[in-house]
Amino acid sequence: MREIKFRARHKQTGEWHCGSLNPDKRLHRRIDLSTFWSWVETGVLLPETVGQYTGLRLNSGKEIYEGDIVCFDKDNPRVKSKVALPIIFDNGMFQAGVHDRLILSHIRRVIEVIDNIEKR
Repeated sequence: MREIKFRARHKQTGEWHCGSLNPDKRLHRRIDLSTFWSWVETGVLLPETVGQYTGLRLNSGKEIYEGDIVCFDKDNPRVKSKVALPIIFDNGMFQAGVHDRLILSHIRRVIEVIDNIEKR
């Protein structure tokens, strides 16, 4: 089963904070989910930046979240060349792109997270 966690930007510092069911107290900016959602509701964390963890990581170990813009390698048969697409959650699954969607779990050649969309 994949780990359920969310992240959002802190309103004042701009740092990402992560909320999960089993936060690792040794890691800075990791809190339990009830505290996380309380901070979102009170405006400590920006609601427009909340994104859910997809359960996938880059080879480097970096986690991929909803709202991240990821870059795909041109070796993927469904992608014609190196392309960057946002990660969205729609129809019960994480997907890359908005119009010509690719199911994220079918994509094995994500090579980097290059940015994050902050929903406005």
